[in-house]
Amino acid sequence: MIQSYFGDKEALACAATHFFKSVCCDGKITIVENYEEKVKALALIMKKFQPEGQYKPLADEIYRKMINATEVFRFDIEEIVAKIKVGQNLSEEKFNLVIESLENRGTPTDKLTIKFMKEFR
Repeated sequence: MIQSYFGDKEALACAATHFFKSVCCDGKITIVENYEEKVKALALIMKKFQPEGQYKPLADEIYRKMINATEVFRFDIEEIVAKIKVGQNLSEEKFNLVIESLENRGTPTDKLTIKFMKEFR
């Protein structure tokens, strides 16, 4: 969040904004019907959320009824678009004023924002 007074000495509200990074993906979603593909996808989720293991492998027959009752969707990405707004459009004076204000506020997010502002200037 960039407060209006970070980049506007006239104290006008319209200067308040957000800086952001975003990614949008376009593609096709399909229902996974193949049992082995479902097992593979669910095993990847378990690996992420319980990397230490300590559970029976999902290929074990004990899971068959649960896996058959579980819908798994695959997202095949056809296009990825990214956008970043971190003050690239600001004048040099306003850019430096925002940097100074972020440094004064000093949160971890502010420090990361400053890094991106300088990187994408």
